[in-house]
Amino acid sequence: MYTHTNKFQSAKQTVYYLVEFSLIFQIDSLQIFINKAENHTVKVFNSVNQNFTEKIAPIFQRQHGCFLNFIKIGGQSRYVEETFIHEFEELFYQFYYNFLSPASQKKNGQCIKLSMRSISPFGKIPDVVSSQASKLAKQLRFINSLLSDIFNILDTAITEHKFSSSCLNALTRMNFCSSCSLVAESVRPCRDMCINVMKGCLAALADIGPLFQTFIDAVDDMTKHFSYITKLITLFEYYAANISNGMQIAVSSADSILDQVRLLCDIRHQSDPIDNLGHIDFPVDGRAISGDIEFHMAKLKLFQSLQSLKDRLKTARFYFTDLPYKICLDTNVVEKRKHQACWNGKEVGRYKYQIVHGNGTNAQLKNPELDVVITDNYRLIVNVSMRINHLISEIMDHLPNKVTPRPIPTNGHIPGNTGSGCIGSGNYGSGHVPDDNSEDDCDRNNANESGSTMRDKDDELTTTEATYGASTVAADDDITGSSGMNILVTASNQLYVQDYQTKLPIETTTSGAIMPTYNRFSLFGSILITVLVFLLCNRS
Repeated sequence: MYTHTNKFQSAKQTVYYLVEFSLIFQIDSLQIFINKAENHTVKVFNSVNQNFTEKIAPIFQRQHGCFLNFIKIGGQSRYVEETFIHEFEELFYQFYYNFLSPASQKKNGQCIKLSMRSISPFGKIPDVVSSQASKLAKQLRFINSLLSDIFNILDTAITEHKFSSSCLNALTRMNFCSSCSLVAESVRPCRDMCINVMKGCLAALADIGPLFQTFIDAVDDMTKHFSYITKLITLFEYYAANISNGMQIAVSSADSILDQVRLLCDIRHQSDPIDNLGHIDFPVDGRAISGDIEFHMAKLKLFQSLQSLKDRLKTARFYFTDLPYKICLDTNVVEKRKHQACWNGKEVGRYKYQIVHGNGTNAQLKNPELDVVITDNYRLIVNVSMRINHLISEIMDHLPNKVTPRPIPTNGHIPGNTGSGCIGSGNYGSGHVPDDNSEDDCDRNNANESGSTMRDKDDELTTTEATYGASTVAADDDITGSSGMNILVTASNQLYVQDYQTKLPIETTTSGAIMPTYNRFSLFGSILITVLVFLLCNRS
């Protein structure tokens, strides 16, 4: 038992690492890029006006810093936009006393800064840049929080999952009963028995799998729609050019700006603008500097981080349904070869049962190795499902109506929920359990219903399609999970779970309380039909 529970923890830690690594790598790449973008902007200005650049470099530092901090820790919705505008006010103050009125006594500085909003010396550039930065920061913050949510969902599901007594008995029989029978220590449990045992023990986690896959798909769709990497590069690569253009606008309307500042702040100008004001060199094209390799390498790493994120999400997508295979398809734990002598739970020999096809509680009700009970980990399934549905709903709120998310199965079963209990042939990762020959194999199509990464790359789910809409899924769509319960999200975004055995819907409140409800119409209809049949029989 220790061997397989230890492997269970190992598989858990592997995916934890992959998801957490993806999160850290994403933030690390963003931080490197933003820091390099800041240095890039300073280099652009420093190449034409070093003295002025020394005074405005802290402005760039604060703007880039607030952008990164918001992505990491969040904040008020207008934090980034207000910070950028405030720093543009500081930029106007420095520009005013360095170019427009360099000999004037520095007083009423706060008034000069605030006058930028009414005078608009840089045109619309501060508002446009600040708005774009704010919108992009919110998108990146949301994506960052979703990655954390993926990690937290995995943690909650694994931490709160409980092994039933039937599962513990099956694990004990598989791992230790061979010692009681004086079997050689070199004999390992049969592979197929291990898969059946772990499928039964982890059936509740597989119940979460289909909805978790939908959540991962929604995250992927959102990252594609946002195109945040391209937007991020565009914003900061053209940042220096935009500021330079704003300064050119201020130069062209210098006299008007001086008059407005005089009226607003009661400042007497002791000198005219510097003589060569119309010939000041500003970096017109701030997109690149010859030899700025660090900035371009940061852009490359940013794209690499996006690809890494996609790869990690693919790994996490089928985590709950693939756990039994990840645990059992290890030659150090079980006998991988099917016909090799192995411990079948009673003796050394061939395992006579087939692998129970499908994942989840419903599919495992006829598991030959243990009794899978519907109520095992029931509250865990409901709570995690509600949490995932809420996150999907949040994602949909961030996507416009014109974007159609990828479909989810909704024709009464999730692929892999039911099956013939056959064993497939092929390699790990192809949709089948590895086999030495095909004498006991199911046909290819049946094996491909496993709904996990154990499928060919080009295989597609052939199920009735439906799209999840503004209320998580289309109103009243019946998403039958791989468990013995039907997860139903109504038009009011209320989650219902139908008990497999009693067929009574169980309403789950936001607090997690579970309340049985009865369909009065169905009860009345049954009574009415019974009376009609009775009358017809008596008439005949």
